[in-house]
Amino acid sequence: GIKESVECLGKNNPGIKMEFVKFLVKIVSIEGIKIETKLSIDAVKLLGTIGIDYLDEKTVEASIIILFSNQKEALSKAEMQSLSNFFEMKEYEQVRISLWEMNREYTKCFNGFLAIQDKASQEEIFNWLKKVNEVLDEEEKKTMIANISDKLEQLLSINMEKTKQLIDVLFNHEHEKVIEKLGSKPKLQLAYCLQIIDDKEDDISLSLIHISEPTRPLYISYAVFCLKKKKKKK
Repeated sequence: GIKESVECLGKNNPGIKMEFVKFLVKIVSIEGIKIETKLSIDAVKLLGTIGIDYLDEKTVEASIIILFSNQKEALSKAEMQSLSNFFEMKEYEQVRISLWEMNREYTKCFNGFLAIQDKASQEEIFNWLKKVNEVLDEEEKKTMIANISDKLEQLLSINMEKTKQLIDVLFNHEHEKVIEKLGSKPKLQLAYCLQIIDDKEDDISLSLIHISEPTRPLYISYAVFCLKKKKKKK
């Protein structure tokens, strides 16, 4: 049983320890099953120390996050701080993000996603923002909106369509403000305008008032190109 198997964590053979940890991860993946907090922390630290010698990085990260989820309500502030310190200098961005989220440090989570080098993992910021938006209090929501506004260009460069969807949800479709904010980046501003125009669901009329001086020639050229293309089809 689990109680007898705990002794495995005290053995000198790291391979045996890792087998037990993998077993634990399977156990806690079953809904409703909880394990002792100390056992979970020991398993997490073992994964963080030697996990990469036995598993690939993504599996190690996923396993640690599963163990965290099992202890979401049980970890004390001291235990959370201890784990944060432990993973501070390790190459597990998703683990740090998961810890910050558990501690409601959402700005750290937001910046953590943006710092990830892997493009696919970085794009997870959009799913995370939608999920976390449901649990933010009013003050946290204001802070998050300020964060998004501040890092808007970076979000657009990650995925323009998903950023637009984010503006729909968090900024109540206020695309004009976004366009005005992109005034110093004509190509990015134009690309965002076109993204809105292409979205048939959005009822928005863009005027040259919303578009910065450097972008206007690009925008007008595109409009002329569309008209010519339309005439040719006729």
